[in-house]
Amino acid sequence: MSDQPKRVTVGRRQGNTIILPNPDVSGDHAVLTLKEPSTNTWEIQDLGSRNGTFVDGQRILSKEITPKNKVVFGSTPLAWNQVIDVPKTKEKLLSIKGLLPIKELLPERDKKKAVSFQDTFKPLAETEEQRLKRIYEEYISKRSQLEDIQRNEALNARYQSLGIPFAALCAGSAAFVPPELRYISIIGSVISMLIAGWSFFNSKKYAQEKRELNMTKITEQYDIHYRCPHCRIKLTDPFPVLVQIKNCRNCKKPLIND
Repeated sequence: MSDQPKRVTVGRRQGNTIILPNPDVSGDHAVLTLKEPSTNTWEIQDLGSRNGTFVDGQRILSKEITPKNKVVFGSTPLAWNQVIDVPKTKEKLLSIKGLLPIKELLPERDKKKAVSFQDTFKPLAETEEQRLKRIYEEYISKRSQLEDIQRNEALNARYQSLGIPFAALCAGSAAFVPPELRYISIIGSVISMLIAGWSFFNSKKYAQEKRELNMTKITEQYDIHYRCPHCRIKLTDPFPVLVQIKNCRNCKKPLIND
């Protein structure tokens, strides 16, 4: 038990301790922390995954577990030997089932010839500093997108509020202008209605863009992931401020390397 890692991350993204390359597994899906080695008790925490983390059939956010519990990421079960034997398996690429290294699926005569993906291409693991920077910049980018949509939406609402009244005014004025000038009122009314229809179409488009952006979910993910990697407390400082202060305000451990 002393060889067990104290913290094991699970996800589809390269850099996790256990990589499960299944579409139902999120890039950073969950983290397991060893709480009591003598009883092999772990704490599992879901990292805001799309398809959820389940313990004995119940979706959880955080829960204490042991190897007796059945843990499923989305629809991919956890093989406890992956956690216990992490030092032996972390350099192997897991199969699509997330249970066996690809090399182990080959016939015995071909195993010695097998060259794993990680032997030919070894991506650099993302550091905690890079992870925090990425999470912060992605969140700010999404928030800027939302602000642009809201500005366009406000401008479009002005067009929509003026289009229909102006069309009605042009149509009503047709009865009071000379017959030879009525075409002007009719043209003005048609143009105003077209502007109103165009702005109505845009309002639906902006509403759809806001739904697809789903800022509520993005903020929720940001709150889950933008945390100190040591004490797991949510960071309230923007990343440029973290670069200046360098340490977590709560546990005082370093966040930024010089």
